[in-house]
Amino acid sequence: MSKAKHFDVAVIGGGVIGMSLAWRLAQRKASVAVIDSKLPGQATHAAAGMLAPLSDAASEGPLLDLGLASLEKYPGFTEEISDLAKSPLHIEGAGILRIARNKDEAKRLKAMFRRRTHLGLPLEMLTPKDLREAEPQLTPDALLAILSPAERHIQPRLLLEALEKAAKHAGAAIYSGESVTKIGDDASEVYTVHTDARAVSCDHLVICGGAWSGSLAALLPKAVLPVTPLKGHLGALDASSGSPLRHTICADDCYLVPRENGELVFGATEEPEAQFDPETHPYTISRLRLDAEALVPALSGLALLSGWSGLRPASPDGLPILGRMSTKKNIYAATGHGRNGILLAPQTADLLTSCILDGHNPPKAFAPSRFHNTK
Repeated sequence: MSKAKHFDVAVIGGGVIGMSLAWRLAQRKASVAVIDSKLPGQATHAAAGMLAPLSDAASEGPLLDLGLASLEKYPGFTEEISDLAKSPLHIEGAGILRIARNKDEAKRLKAMFRRRTHLGLPLEMLTPKDLREAEPQLTPDALLAILSPAERHIQPRLLLEALEKAAKHAGAAIYSGESVTKIGDDASEVYTVHTDARAVSCDHLVICGGAWSGSLAALLPKAVLPVTPLKGHLGALDASSGSPLRHTICADDCYLVPRENGELVFGATEEPEAQFDPETHPYTISRLRLDAEALVPALSGLALLSGWSGLRPASPDGLPILGRMSTKKNIYAATGHGRNGILLAPQTADLLTSCILDGHNPPKAFAPSRFHNTK
């Protein structure tokens, strides 16, 4: 193997988090290498692409703040990427309808509406009559809904393709399909990342390997990243002749995302017991489809395009792990985003860029050090 090529920053992981960070760092004139293994099950390729900070933040706090800040950046983020990459990438959809189909769900939805109205996102409570006008094909069981027009969606695979082009345009080197086998350091605190094809040395090292971040951290002495895989199944129906939906529909047990390319995505399961199993199971896709058809009976006439699964990177407390790892100098984490990696990419990239190049730490709630000395 030839002598290691040196970079200011090496980013391990080429999903939407790693590629967004590499692009922003390269824009700041840092020399950047991205090393990505292209393992099956990576979360970006599997995601539905919802930009929905109100969905997974059960209460006000740092995750909701992070999501709202990232959502606010998304229009400029996508416009800049699409211009650089000459990509058709853009934010899609008419927003999210969160629906209730029984009294308990309606009670929770009304409580959510009261808690969220001050956050700056436009929200509207819809009666059953309003709901029929907005989405005539929706199940008549729906009692009420909250319309959130600012929470839209994006196509994750288009996003990742455009980000890779933008990162390369800014000067980043992308090494795809290479597994990291060893991480070494020397007395001068230069790190060397060894793959099965090359060695890359760097002054700053960032671990954003998604569900595999824990095993990557284990290549470093005393480093701890308690990230575990949270498997999810999704599917897509062929709505190219005309989608029965305008909005993304979110219910307690299912969501539906109508894409402009004619796909109608349905999902998703949460299977922590599956560990690193990347297989897609037809029975699970069939069960999800039945849930989707219960929401919109007209979907029963649409052909199934595909079913797939992915491994989300989950942290023990449900919060991302962002910032400097205290066990070694100039090693950072950007992982543990769970279901929210697509949404949180713009803000994560800006926070980590500022941390690496300017020394400004992300909010303490996301610090990797919160997991040190835990049993």
